[in-house]
Parts: sequence; structure tokens; C-alpha cells
Amino acid sequence: MIKPTYQTPVTLFIVLILFVIRFPIADIVVNLLQLFHLPASPLIIDSLNAIQNSTYSLWDRWSFLLATMLIAMNRSSLNGANIDKAFMIAFLIGAVIYCLNFFVPSGWIILPLLVLMYMLYKKEGFQLDATTPNFWITVRLTLIIFLLFVFLKNGVLDYLMASGNLYRSINRTPFIIVEELLFRGFLWMFLKNLNLSESIIVFVQATLFWLFHVYYMFTDPVHFWVTIPIVSVALGVMTWYSRSLTPALLAHFLYNAISR
Repeated sequence: MIKPTYQTPVTLFIVLILFVIRFPIADIVVNLLQLFHLPASPLIIDSLNAIQNSTYSLWDRWSFLLATMLIAMNRSSLNGANIDKAFMIAFLIGAVIYCLNFFVPSGWIILPLLVLMYMLYKKEGFQLDATTPNFWITVRLTLIIFLLFVFLKNGVLDYLMASGNLYRSINRTPFIIVEELLFRGFLWMFLKNLNLSESIIVFVQATLFWLFHVYYMFTDPVHFWVTIPIVSVALGVMTWYSRSLTPALLAHFLYNAISR
């Protein structure tokens, strides 16, 4: 079996850009200072917050376009990034949602790319693995666990409808897709190319995903120290077992929808 590799150094550069603009620099510094009871300069904190707000704005406006470029450039080795046919369908749906919400300035660029990618998909222009039995097992388990949670947790459905959280989660679907591509897709491929075992890869991606949610360290300690690490590992295990980003994407979406 040929080991999947990135097609060009440009791919590594784009992956690095996505990590940089998603990196919560202000949250990490502020929370570490608070954790170790160290003094903080208001000027430095304000500067870091300004940087983080700017990079997050870039994430909202351009991350999906960069993710689209990653898929297009690596269309002959997408299976190495755990991208299968089911995920490509989800990606195309996410692209439509993105264009509706961010048509200016990046949506109008993605729109023709979306048409081109759809044509390539129909003509089998992407190297995509078919779904496996493990894929369907993982999807079923995800839905069963979600339905059990809804059944046991009274008021979840009312919360979803009344709070508008479900609507917000649908609108944020493109960014959930980008995060899955980043952490459990192309990062996974990169670490695999370093000959790391997949158990180590699960741990590395989970650690990074956890740290990227450091905002919750003091605003919701249980969420940060318990829930997010468990979810981060679970998403990695699901990807490893199913060889697809789709179950993790589904679980990620459902988790965001019910998180209060």
C-alpha cells in the first residue's frame, strides 16, 4: 500500500495558516497567567485580544475557502486524510451553507469552485474510498448515544428549538467541517507520514483540539477539564475506527447543538 503524501508544499503552508488563524493566543496567555496567578499587563492583553479577534475574523471569512483549496489540491490522496464519499457530500452541503452566510467576500469565490468540485465529484475526479461497515456502525452508535441523551436529558429538544442553538449550529456547520479537515484530516495525514502510530495520532490531535478550546478553562472548568478531552479522544477514535471524517463530523455537530 502506497503511503499517502501531500501533493505540494503549498498544502503544508495552508494547513499551517489554518492553525495560526484558529490559534487562541489571547485565551491561552490570559488563562495561563490566571492559572499560575501571574500579573498581566493590560496593554499586552488588549494587544493579544486584538490579534485574536483579527485572526478569528480571518477564520470566519477565509478558512472554508482554504479548506476547499486543500481538497482540490490533494484530490488524488484524500483517503489519506480520512476523506470519503460521505464526507465529500457533507462538504458540498457545507459549502452551500457557507455561500449563503458569507457570500461577500469569499462566498462568491467558493461558488464557482463548488460547481467545479461537484462536477469533479460526479466524474469521480477525487480519489475517495467507499464507506466501510465500520463507518455505518460508528454512525449508528453516534445517533443512538445522541437519542439516549435526548431521552434522558429532559428539555433538550425544547432547548434546541427555543434557544436557536440548532439554527446556529447549522450555520456553523462549514466551520465544523474545516475543524474536522484540519485536526482529523490533514493533521492526521501529516502525522501518519511521520510514521507515528494511529494511537499516538489520536492522542496528539485530541490534545491540540483540547488546547484550542482553552477559553473554557475558567468560564466552564468541567467542560474544559473533563468533557472536551473525552470528546476530543472520542472523535479521534471514531475517525480511526471508521476511516472517515463523517462520523466525527456528525458527532461534532450534534455535540455543538446540545451544548449549553
